[in-house]
Amino acid sequence: MKSTASLALATVTFFLAGCAVWHKEETRAPAPVPPNARYSGEDADALLRFGGEFAALPPDRRLAECKELLQLNLPVQSLGLRLHLFLAQLLTESCGDIRETSGTLKARQSEIKDERVRHFLTFQEAMRARLEGEIEQKKSLDLNLKFTQQQARKRKRELITFESEAKNCESDLSSCESDLVLRESELKALKDKLDALKSIEQNLGGSKGH
Repeated sequence: MKSTASLALATVTFFLAGCAVWHKEETRAPAPVPPNARYSGEDADALLRFGGEFAALPPDRRLAECKELLQLNLPVQSLGLRLHLFLAQLLTESCGDIRETSGTLKARQSEIKDERVRHFLTFQEAMRARLEGEIEQKKSLDLNLKFTQQQARKRKRELITFESEAKNCESDLSSCESDLVLRESELKALKDKLDALKSIEQNLGGSKGH
């Protein structure tokens, strides 16, 4: 009886000790996940999960994480990191060259085992190319519009200059016409005086004859 009680006590003690150890391990903080491991997933589920979480971040947090991915990619060049970087660059400006990342993934497409990821990359590349084409087209239209506006302003300045010169010419012409009228008036007055003098001379001559 005594041995049975001792065995039961030992069992309970062992169980309680095991619970204490299990509880201690359960409450222990989880070990931090290395950054490389966090971005190592290459399947569609891991990438979609990352894409959803990344899209929910504010712009400044996106940029910080994208730059972190960019720095991690420099020495490692793993496929998982490249895939995560590509997704981050799709939603972030001023974070490396997405064309370079896309070109690397295209060259390593045979390494991607998940067919869904290959289809997704093909779709994203086509969409990115279309958007870039629209952006380039908009830039070209903006340049043409800017050039047209510059030409219109130039023509407007030329028209204003021409109108100003025409007004000056008209003013000069009016001044010339006024001078001409004055000269004509002076000439007429002089002619009248000469006619009067001739008339006087003729009258004087006639008087002498008598």
